[in-house]
Amino acid sequence: MNSSDDSGHPHRILSGVIKKLTRISLWHFVWISVVLAEIFTAIMNVINSIILYGSISYDLMLIGVVDAFFVALIVSTIVIFLIKQMRKIEKLAEDRLRESEERYRRLIELSPVGIAVHREGRILYVNPAGAKILGAKSPEELVGKSIMDLVHPDYYEIVGERLRRMQRGEVLPPLEEKFVTLDGRVIDAEVVSAPITYESELAFLTVVQDITERKRAENETKRYLAELEHANQLRELFTDIMRHDLLNPVGVIRNAAELLLDEFPDNEEIKVIMRSSNKLINMIESAAKLSKLESIKELEKETLDLKEIIERAIADMMPLLKTAGIVVENRLEKPLYINANPIIEDVFLNLLSNAAKYTADGERVVIDAIEHDKNITVFVKDYGPGIPDDDKEEIFNRFERRDKIGVRGMGMGLTIVKRIVELHGGRVWVEDNPEGGSIFYVQLPKE
Repeated sequence: MNSSDDSGHPHRILSGVIKKLTRISLWHFVWISVVLAEIFTAIMNVINSIILYGSISYDLMLIGVVDAFFVALIVSTIVIFLIKQMRKIEKLAEDRLRESEERYRRLIELSPVGIAVHREGRILYVNPAGAKILGAKSPEELVGKSIMDLVHPDYYEIVGERLRRMQRGEVLPPLEEKFVTLDGRVIDAEVVSAPITYESELAFLTVVQDITERKRAENETKRYLAELEHANQLRELFTDIMRHDLLNPVGVIRNAAELLLDEFPDNEEIKVIMRSSNKLINMIESAAKLSKLESIKELEKETLDLKEIIERAIADMMPLLKTAGIVVENRLEKPLYINANPIIEDVFLNLLSNAAKYTADGERVVIDAIEHDKNITVFVKDYGPGIPDDDKEEIFNRFERRDKIGVRGMGMGLTIVKRIVELHGGRVWVEDNPEGGSIFYVQLPKE
């Protein structure tokens, strides 16, 4: 592929001069130079002797001819040396130019993107990648074809206008368009064009990249995002329904059951209604809270004292803990300041609730903390049945809960804990209690 006219290049000019000077052999050049010098000197001596002496001086002519011979020999030798050096320079320049053209040609031929040269709307050259993109078996199938034969009808006007603007010398931005290939496929392509000199005339080099798969992926992503947004809208609608349309009637059922239980305190059916309504209310509130937490990307934070937060959580959970026969041993003695959102209290409410469900009657729960330079680690130690190693990760996932008969809840409490801790840039995990039971660790950054 020849992409430029080098007729005015210094190397080409130099090559032409040397070739004209060296159509005859160098030694012939020497003898012709000597003969011409002798003839010129003889003529000049004849003229000078006539002018000076009025007659031809053969002695003067002989001296002049001998001098001319040596002068011509020296000059021609120098010229021969210079010509040889010029030949070496010319050969070196031609070799480098040939290597450069070869590298350029191989680069074009091996390029993974399509490259074509066209003039007046007709394809003059296309590389193998371009032929493949446009559905041709070989580049030769496309040479001579009109560009508009390959353009999708929806882009006739756009491409035609771009061709006219390029002819006027305008530099145009990349264009995404569609092509109809020789084998009948419709492809999406990104096209970039620039003017070049090809075979001594103005032409246009166009780079074509097949972006069909990229466009398909973009469309799939747009469709997925639209479906995701719709799903989020449905989730918000469902959450709103749970919070209002379901919670209100369940609350009415529970209140009615409480009134009936006051009148019939030993009625087991009423007690079942009470337990079931309380369970349903807890489920609805937990699901609504988890849904809201999952949609939050960042929390507003303020300086809080973890010691005060944990003390409030213990006070709020004390009725449940007393009912379960659990004793809480709070070993926090000094303030523990962190940058957090007040929602962090829900972490310790859920951990205490979890301890009340799984710790045997008469046992205790120990709460303590370790303060580091950049974070604080709070641990809640229980003396219950413990958690198998296979379940230590799963219990923090939604609806994953160890089997336990008679335990209320749907496994969302620890999921809420994990989400709140992650929103604070911390982490939560569980380990075995060497004394029996489990230890839940909550690590939170101070800042």
